[in-house]
Amino acid sequence: MFQRREMSRTRSAPPPSALRVSCHGHCTKTSNTAWDRLATRAPDNERNARSKHLCPECEEEERRREELPAHHQQTNGGGSGGTGVASIATAPSRPTSEDVWGFLVTRSMCGCKQQVLDGIAWANEARETYAKCDTPANATGTDVEACFDAAQPGSTVEATTSESGVITLPPPSSDSCQRIEDKATLVHETMHARRADVMARARGTAFFREWQKLAGDPNRLDTLRPKFPAEVAVFEAQWNNGHDWAQDEVNSYRWERRFLEDALQALNRIC
Repeated sequence: MFQRREMSRTRSAPPPSALRVSCHGHCTKTSNTAWDRLATRAPDNERNARSKHLCPECEEEERRREELPAHHQQTNGGGSGGTGVASIATAPSRPTSEDVWGFLVTRSMCGCKQQVLDGIAWANEARETYAKCDTPANATGTDVEACFDAAQPGSTVEATTSESGVITLPPPSSDSCQRIEDKATLVHETMHARRADVMARARGTAFFREWQKLAGDPNRLDTLRPKFPAEVAVFEAQWNNGHDWAQDEVNSYRWERRFLEDALQALNRIC
């Protein structure tokens, strides 16, 4: 199971930097120095849905980022017909909110900038750690996670994606900053779920058709096993392959960082 992990937090501590990490089953994690914005949290809440329904914005986000026009400041330089004096336009009022990957960033989140910066730093650190754990000695996902835990002690699981492609997320939060983190977690886990879909498609048309019919079923592979024993065996072996496991985490943290970077840019425009 892919997991996104967080490091253990001290709830009564003042808000220092918050660092985060994700792991397999696959999962999500945070760093030891992270603090909990919420005094209490509800019990774990499982949400089962197909990945394309969870984060439809992720699929087109990279293309959108590449197509964004550059911003230019224009002045009247006094050429033919000009006055020779740069024109000064009235600065537009700041927006009060902005949509970022289907998530509404608002002025109520202006105090979250440092936490978002810390999340970006943690996504980079976790990504680099998984890349370093991608070695022949770590032949399985379990080996990769043990390597990660040794390098990042104190991490705890925050969200998971099972080999059936089922995502389990933390309960919804009313805390503005935590909501940004929760969206980053969703983006991260969506990448794991999409990998499961890609692997299932590679097992053939008939297998993938039945796989799709069982979307959201936590026993998806066990249900498919009697009819497709060979395909399920190959799927499970690939899912737990150490190299694939590590690289899937590297990719998921890359997308998590991209969302946080865009959220930070929106906060800079709003606040």
